[in-house]
Amino acid sequence: MAFRHTLASLGLMTGLLIAGTGCGRSEQDLARRARDAKVAAEVHRLGGEVTQVDPEDVADTGLYAGAVAGVSFQCCDLWDSSLAEIVQADTITYVDFRQCSFGDHHARQLASLPRLTTVRLSDTDITDEGVRLLSQLPALEYLDLDRCQISDAAAASLASARNLRHVGLRATYVTPAGIAALAPQLSVAGSQWSTVPSEAVRLAMVRISRMGLFIEDNLSEVRDDGEPLTFDVEWGGQWNQDARVMEHFQTLSQAGLLRIQVDMSSFPAVPDGQLDSIAELVFYVKSYIDPATSPPAADAVASLSQLGSVEKLTIEASGDLGPLLRELLKLKGLRQVSLSHQAIDPDLWRLLTAERELQQIDFLECTFENIAAFQAIQNDSARIQFKSCPAEQTTELLRVAPQATVGELDEDELY
Repeated sequence: MAFRHTLASLGLMTGLLIAGTGCGRSEQDLARRARDAKVAAEVHRLGGEVTQVDPEDVADTGLYAGAVAGVSFQCCDLWDSSLAEIVQADTITYVDFRQCSFGDHHARQLASLPRLTTVRLSDTDITDEGVRLLSQLPALEYLDLDRCQISDAAAASLASARNLRHVGLRATYVTPAGIAALAPQLSVAGSQWSTVPSEAVRLAMVRISRMGLFIEDNLSEVRDDGEPLTFDVEWGGQWNQDARVMEHFQTLSQAGLLRIQVDMSSFPAVPDGQLDSIAELVFYVKSYIDPATSPPAADAVASLSQLGSVEKLTIEASGDLGPLLRELLKLKGLRQVSLSHQAIDPDLWRLLTAERELQQIDFLECTFENIAAFQAIQNDSARIQFKSCPAEQTTELLRVAPQATVGELDEDELY
């Protein structure tokens, strides 16, 4: 009897312990839910979004269902705001503050997150000191610092981040020597990019991005031949009515970095006389152009005549532009022309190879009419390429352009 009583007592005690533990878990869950709700409310108040752990991801993440796993802000002014309430969620693994007013004081608060693996801070105000603070994050694996005002001192701090696997350093002041000092196992996006030539240009790019006009593909890589960094813009007709936008575009224009793409189906939505220099002007067709409703060629390029110089003209069209192309070839300062799917007659050939004194002409999938009447090229220094042009015409073309090269389009050149 005594034995059974002892067992009964033990059973009762065990039941009470289990019940007590269960009660503790319930209270803990309630506390976590209350905390996560506060974090989500604060993120939303500041203009951001929260990502929570789905029930099916619990096993993979090691977190509980509903836990705050990610926090995202874009183009938000957070300079005078604190992240203290947000970093209470020690379950956060991902933060995105791209194009935000985010400084070193915010980095200091993020540095308290033990599970933080991914940090995206491109186009922010973080400096070398903020990077030093983030480099101490124990779980940090991915850090995006593109277009931030950081130097080799930041790279030196990151060299000690033991779990870091990738860092973005495009258009920063980190030198090749600074990149070389990083751990060899680290993937660095930046070694193939030009550094920003001036603080004014860097600020112009950051401010453009914060206006919501920035996309990841705005910046072009430096090629093996040393072609400089360019800033690509798909032109919107309303932009020339925004003085702030045009001021920043003008800064990039004066540095020779601006590359503008124009959809000819909405032509002529182009800047009018406010840009000094364009590195490249790209015309392409997104949709069919109705000749009955499209503007006359001369009217369509009227605003372009007010521009400063245009170094390169690229035509990406699936059909012949006819008179419009001839109008575009009147642009000032042209040195390079790249044409796709155009019909080249003797008059257009003469305009391209003799009258404009171009340094480079690329014919991509073009056709040629009455080659026998083509004038032989006198400018031996002009670089000419025929790519994926009709094979039966190539031999005739090389008679009038013996210095030309012939080849096929690369995959990235296909239109």
